[in-house]
Amino acid sequence: MLHVLHVVGTRPNFVKMAPVIDALRLYPAISQTVVHSGQHYDQCMSAEIIDDLGFPAPDVFLNAGSGTHGEQTARVLASVEQVLIDRRPDLVCVGGDVNSTLAAALAATKLGIAVAHVESGLRSFDWSMPEEVNRVLTDRMSELLFIHSPEVVEHVAAEGIELRRVHFVGNTMIDSLTRLEGVARARRPWERLGLQEREYALVTLHRPSNVDSIAQLRRIVSALTLLARHTPVVLPLHPRARARLEQAGLLSLLERAEVRCTAPMGYLDFLGMETGAGAVVTDSGGVQEETSVLGVPCYTVRPNTERPITITRGTNTLLGDDPAAIATIALERGARRRHLIHGWDGHAGERIAAVIAAMPESARPHEPRMDATRERRRRLAPSDLDASPARVGVADAEPAGVHRAQLLGTAIDRLEMDEVVARCERSIDVRAPIQHVAVNAAKVVAMQQDEDLRRIVNRCELITADGQSVVWASHLLGDPVPSRVTGIDLMLELFELAERRGYRVYVLGGRAEVLDAAVAKLRRKHPRLELAGWRDGYFSADEEAAVAAQIRRARPDMLFVAMPTPRKEYFLARRGEELDVPFSMGVGGAIDVLAGVRRRAPKVVQRLGLEWAFRLAQEPRRLFRRYLVTNSRFVLLTLRQAVRGTPGRFESQP
Repeated sequence: MLHVLHVVGTRPNFVKMAPVIDALRLYPAISQTVVHSGQHYDQCMSAEIIDDLGFPAPDVFLNAGSGTHGEQTARVLASVEQVLIDRRPDLVCVGGDVNSTLAAALAATKLGIAVAHVESGLRSFDWSMPEEVNRVLTDRMSELLFIHSPEVVEHVAAEGIELRRVHFVGNTMIDSLTRLEGVARARRPWERLGLQEREYALVTLHRPSNVDSIAQLRRIVSALTLLARHTPVVLPLHPRARARLEQAGLLSLLERAEVRCTAPMGYLDFLGMETGAGAVVTDSGGVQEETSVLGVPCYTVRPNTERPITITRGTNTLLGDDPAAIATIALERGARRRHLIHGWDGHAGERIAAVIAAMPESARPHEPRMDATRERRRRLAPSDLDASPARVGVADAEPAGVHRAQLLGTAIDRLEMDEVVARCERSIDVRAPIQHVAVNAAKVVAMQQDEDLRRIVNRCELITADGQSVVWASHLLGDPVPSRVTGIDLMLELFELAERRGYRVYVLGGRAEVLDAAVAKLRRKHPRLELAGWRDGYFSADEEAAVAAQIRRARPDMLFVAMPTPRKEYFLARRGEELDVPFSMGVGGAIDVLAGVRRRAPKVVQRLGLEWAFRLAQEPRRLFRRYLVTNSRFVLLTLRQAVRGTPGRFESQP
């Protein structure tokens, strides 16, 4: 019997952990103990949320209460340690980044008990945030790291954490949302406040950086009072925020401006308010995630976020430290488009339960042991870390996908070829799906005309410069990309990686006879490469679902889509979630080169950045218009941006 002990203590903990506890109930060989630290003790922030979620009654209540970070963490640490000694679990499961999470992980680690961390790997890279300290330290102590978005693989890898401990499972908060959204919405809580659906802004603030600084709090209150002049504002007040507002004499200003300052809401009422809001203003990480899935515009009053996927694939906008922009927020009253994010599908808890149930016996010490503690320390501090300090430079790292170069409305990663290949390899090992797109001048120009294509490309986890002209333009505009990482070169590198690592490859696209020739050459060059399958790109829209199902059944680790732009981008955008492939990329006409139908430019021509001229000489009739019209337009757009600083069409696009 595997004994799992869960430690929860705050509102987001309950929301994250409820799906895990529910899923583990289906395993007869697993027993569970739930410990409530008491970090949140308000009726609406604890008891009511437990009722709303159908959360099991805690077996142990520790009554940690409030206090400084040190006091609260110390109380939970001492109390949890005694519970662990008494209950002797095999695994301690914690979620999120609150003080109770760190305290429980530390207590378990010192007793040699394995730790599982739900929502691992998130990084804001802001060490002034107590949550950042908590999440980084908890990850270092965890045997099982459950991550919910692909970009966090880079964070834990940079800190030297072994990827065998990392599992991409999806987002358990969205499990709770998926299960209860209908119930929450049916309550129509906005009507109890005399409001109409989509006709109000919902605001929630609790971060110390926003509510503990009186100067910042004054700025936020000023912006909210201005917003309230033209938009009804609802502000459920966290006890911490209410106390600070009262101490500063600011609560009365909000009330005079007719801001509806309510008590904290239970989970169902708050979720219902989110579904009905025209916009949400927050500093909460969980709210950024929920609004992204619901399709509700979210404005985050912070200079950074540990959840960049809510920006690239969701509805989130960072306002920075200056809250003045709050006053100008406009409500969105139109049709909502729900944002599909891989793994945020309502089944994350089930995937976590499956991993826990499959834990090896060696990771389940049945009593506190000194040898288990030594082994854990060995895992947390492998000998090669000291020799490679760059690998663990947390403070100097960058959130994946956030600090990208920007070129005419297109995001481009500042990565060299070896870095891109390494990122692909890590993603496949953890099975955290990423999509790569290579952009050239023609694609950048196409994105000026096609808003959906621009959105699809900028949502990709990896974006590289395919053409020399893109690199040139990035340098001219002062936001340089280091070098080209062309689609065909990356594809060839990945074929070698796949053969070496045993990854399964699927190739989609091209004419049937050309694809067959390419596959034959590929097999001769890479005899140990495992081809999961291949199919030509000549299929109708009605056949698309069947093609996607065929690829999914083949279970490839890599998918190469050899179709023209924008067809390949639209195919992957529509079908990416159901394909369930860890790595996918569009490769355009690369199959023709692979098959020998079209020759590639000599290396010296490639190094000079004149590959376009070689191709033009090969196919003048097909490519003349593209290079004359499209590339000329790209040059004009670039020069206009560089010389005049004139906003192009891309800057007015949402």
